[in-house]
Amino acid sequence: MGQGSQKEPAPPAKEPASEQRKAEPTTAAPVMEGGVDFAGLDAAYDKAENANNALMERRAIGIREVLGNLQEADSPDLTDELMKTLAIAALGLASGYVTAAVTGKLVAETAVALTNAVQTALDDGLKDAVMKVGAKLAEVEGQSKPTFFASQEDGLVSLKQSAADKIADKKLAAKGKVSATAKDQQASELAKQIAGADQFRTATNATADSARNIQYQQSLAKWMNVQSQSKLGQTKGGNTDLGKAVDMSPTDHYTQRGAAGVIYVAFGMHPASRPFAVSGERDTIWVRGMTSAARDRIKSTPIKDLGMPIVASGYIYDGFLDGLSVSFGGNEIAMGKNEGGGCYAYGDEDALEALKKAANKTSAAEAARVILDQDIGMSTLADADMR
Repeated sequence: MGQGSQKEPAPPAKEPASEQRKAEPTTAAPVMEGGVDFAGLDAAYDKAENANNALMERRAIGIREVLGNLQEADSPDLTDELMKTLAIAALGLASGYVTAAVTGKLVAETAVALTNAVQTALDDGLKDAVMKVGAKLAEVEGQSKPTFFASQEDGLVSLKQSAADKIADKKLAAKGKVSATAKDQQASELAKQIAGADQFRTATNATADSARNIQYQQSLAKWMNVQSQSKLGQTKGGNTDLGKAVDMSPTDHYTQRGAAGVIYVAFGMHPASRPFAVSGERDTIWVRGMTSAARDRIKSTPIKDLGMPIVASGYIYDGFLDGLSVSFGGNEIAMGKNEGGGCYAYGDEDALEALKKAANKTSAAEAARVILDQDIGMSTLADADMR
């Protein structure tokens, strides 16, 4: 056969594109920074941020739940400045309580440092929240109650963003610390930093539901404070002035129904002894400005822990003849403690002396603090009359 009649061998057939992809490695090489694989640390901090975001969402739910439960209650005519101040207070106080709850579950130093950094970020975010809350309250005139709670949700966005930024900063700082560690100690330091972020995430997740309840209670308390301060005025410290509330007879407290936002307690006729007993009957404790639905979430919490003003009134006497119920002189008395802890006592001279004797105090106001914190304050709103 002549030259040129012999065919060249055919080139090998190419694999289909899909087959080529199957043959490629299925896992990417770890991303190295300065010779350290930070994939585990990145994942731990991302999960920590996700946990904190979820906790903040629970707090937002708590705010919405208060408004939903208060729909039946009257909305008083209030100033924007008063509502802004107390809306911010509801966010700030709840943040402090939540951070304390998270910190109580931590052991690792790196986790505590992360939690402290987040709290600092929440404090910083509160400054931006002031502007958001003020803007929200100014949006709609005549809808003070809905905007009071909606403004807190807007403010919570600032807190959430500030916390997320701080967690990102702490991640970079953790990487820097690992990179600056001697080579033979880097693996140990990396594990320590990852463990801190993991512990923060676990503690935050475990606190999420209680954060919702904490925000609920603080938002409700501050709404009650808005009403009490609007009705009774403020002290120099910005709390409810109970001077007018205690300057009336126990009978007046019943007939006038009291100021909205204040928890009223009647203790009847009582000797100068401890403890001060409260009967628990329906007319013993009453509150205006709160619905039964709003009350039900906090009905097992002692009234001293609700963050609302308390006024207790009745008759107290210093008996004699081996404790028989015999007394001389006037014995009407009213005492109160506002949300900031300021205490008041007003009444007949004999009654005030009997109060001091009961609490073993030389000051009537300090005696009132003992009775309201340790005795009357242990009552709850479970059977309260929501007038």
